[in-house]
Amino acid sequence: MEQGREYIFEYMGTKNSVTFDGYNVLCKRGPFRKNSFPVANMVNYYVYEDKSYRSLYFTYTDDSGKMKKVMMYSQLGEIGLRDLVEALNASMPTKSLNHLTEREAFQAMKAANPRKWGPVAAFLVIFSIITIFFIPALTHYFDFGFADAEVQQLIAGEDLGTRNLNLSGVPLPQNLEETTSTTKNGSTSVTKKVYVPLVAPDWAETDNVDVIMQFDELGDAEFDGVLESSEFVGVVRDIWYEGMEDDQIQFFKDNYDLRISDHVIMFEVTGEEHNDALMFWVWVGINAFFLLIFVVAFIKSKK
Repeated sequence: MEQGREYIFEYMGTKNSVTFDGYNVLCKRGPFRKNSFPVANMVNYYVYEDKSYRSLYFTYTDDSGKMKKVMMYSQLGEIGLRDLVEALNASMPTKSLNHLTEREAFQAMKAANPRKWGPVAAFLVIFSIITIFFIPALTHYFDFGFADAEVQQLIAGEDLGTRNLNLSGVPLPQNLEETTSTTKNGSTSVTKKVYVPLVAPDWAETDNVDVIMQFDELGDAEFDGVLESSEFVGVVRDIWYEGMEDDQIQFFKDNYDLRISDHVIMFEVTGEEHNDALMFWVWVGINAFFLLIFVVAFIKSKK
């Protein structure tokens, strides 16, 4: 290897480099990750190429004699990595593992073969992303409690032991009807949500509104029935991204001059003592679909 030369190559917009100063090999991955080891401690190196990238593996021993690995990634066609591999092949050909089969090379380095374990890692990443998005729904699904509560208790933040409630209070006639239209394959579907404030029996117009109920579409008779009711079965929606949106809150302020709390609580009236079973099965179905895809890919990689 040419002493003092820095071999530079990129991967996904990140600058990587390897420098040989005559005694040590300095590997840089991006601006922060660095590894350095004596040339004399290098055990072997191996070049792995996939359809979308190349990687250079270094194995070496540390001061305690323990085997360590450094992986350097590069886009296909990077001249810097090509020149580095040529220099390695010219200066220390006996340390190359590229004369071995792929399986033998990874066994020698005691490293996981990305061609075989890549589908597994990819599935775990996708599973994690999907699950993070479904955290509110999964939390509600695994909440098997149910309790009677007054709206004052909910506002006060009392520990009710569950978000599934038979919530009592006084609904206000002021409401928001929100219509959402979705067009897919030339077909348009329309969904409607109705939002109704719920207050304590002793509420006054100068008091804050701290709870707003969400209903599916309500006809005139159904809305009248809501105003005549004092108990509502549903679930508190206050996990992560759940809750009222700013423009919905502003609607009540601008159109009804209501004092809506900055931390207003959404209570979805579902009529169910246990909620989000459908969303749980959607989560299962999505993950099962991706699992099937990655199992097929994993089986193919084993052949």
